[in-house]
Amino acid sequence: MDRDERHDRDRSDQPRGRDRLAPLQALARRHASTFAMAALFGLVGAATAFATDHGVLGLTPDMQAPAIFVVIVILALVVVYAGSRTKIAGPDEALIRIGRSGRIADSDKVVRGPGHIVVLPFVHQLGRLSLTARQIRLGRTDAVTSQGVKVAIESEAAYKVGDGDTSVRHAAERYLRTDIRTVDDVVRNILEGSLRSIVGTLTVEEFTPDPDSLQQAVQSAASADLEPTGLTIDNFTIGAITADE
Repeated sequence: MDRDERHDRDRSDQPRGRDRLAPLQALARRHASTFAMAALFGLVGAATAFATDHGVLGLTPDMQAPAIFVVIVILALVVVYAGSRTKIAGPDEALIRIGRSGRIADSDKVVRGPGHIVVLPFVHQLGRLSLTARQIRLGRTDAVTSQGVKVAIESEAAYKVGDGDTSVRHAAERYLRTDIRTVDDVVRNILEGSLRSIVGTLTVEEFTPDPDSLQQAVQSAASADLEPTGLTIDNFTIGAITADE
């Protein structure tokens, strides 16, 4: 095996190595507060024992054990509280830390899974958004071609929150407290409007045999309309097309 082949093999093995480390990284993130608490207990115990042995704290031997216990309890409460305020995003989820006013700002912190974020009571609010694509059916959409021919088009689509923190903020601003069915209706109306508009510029012969170009055009147009809301069309598929004789 020559040097280039060995180099290519080593590069191909790198992703698999990262995949093997992923469970360990997730475990470390999930139990970070536990690990921190154990480390603090050890440090506090060692420091307190050293201080009492050398008379730094002015404690008698009988007072050492209660003093260590009190300090450990206080630190444990601090660590537990800090851990409770640390929120971890799921693998297909985005978290956004919002100010006390509840209004979305460009400075609001956004993390995607498996990231984490600290949310303080009376200071922050937490928003959660799913990043999973959501499937919707448009059903029958009636449209008129450039020739004046009426057509009925069956289609379906999938939409999701767009890439980037700005898209998450825009989607949270508009849809964080909105019923998901209302969001479905918004996307469906935009897709139907884009479909009717584009069909109106074409003849039946231009899109009936091969609807791929029509699908791509509708997806691009609808995604552009949805961009200010933080959403994008993941895919758009046309099923049956029926034209009036």
